[in-house]
Amino acid sequence: MTQRETEPETNSTRFGNEVDGNGVHGDPVHGDAILRRASREDLEVVVEMRAVMFEAMGAKVEPGWLAPARAWFDEHFDDPDLGIFLIELEGEVVTCGVGQIRRTIPSAGNWSGVDVYVNTVVTREAASGRGFASAITKAVMDWGRTRGATRAELMASPAGQSIYESLGFTDFGNLAMRAPL
Repeated sequence: MTQRETEPETNSTRFGNEVDGNGVHGDPVHGDAILRRASREDLEVVVEMRAVMFEAMGAKVEPGWLAPARAWFDEHFDDPDLGIFLIELEGEVVTCGVGQIRRTIPSAGNWSGVDVYVNTVVTREAASGRGFASAITKAVMDWGRTRGATRAELMASPAGQSIYESLGFTDFGNLAMRAPL
């Protein structure tokens, strides 16, 4: 199948060897991949994919954080300002991407004060290099736009930086810093 088909009953899009260029998902996605919104039944795989992301980044992953993450997703899954997207290939979830709408004080760089924070973008190693991270990031950005976001923001790993730059993200020169509370 080479043309995009929307399957309204599952809120999914099936991709063949090429995605059409009409805006929603313009990168080539190979194979019989399906990009769709996650459902509550996907809660466990969303948490699993978040763990896959941290492991790929070389982060120290202790199992204790999984229960709070699972509880958070369970509590927020139906929040209209949370968009979780998955790509399935041959029946297996291979890519995940999450968007969170943030409403804050308008700024010089974001007059609306509404942005979409893109996170948990991860592709299983066996499925990497097929454009899935780009497709899922675009889906999150497009969803954010429909929720009123006028800017997207993310924290890029070195492995993902070129993907995000190809989608229009730039290093805005500020240093991201954290402190435990």
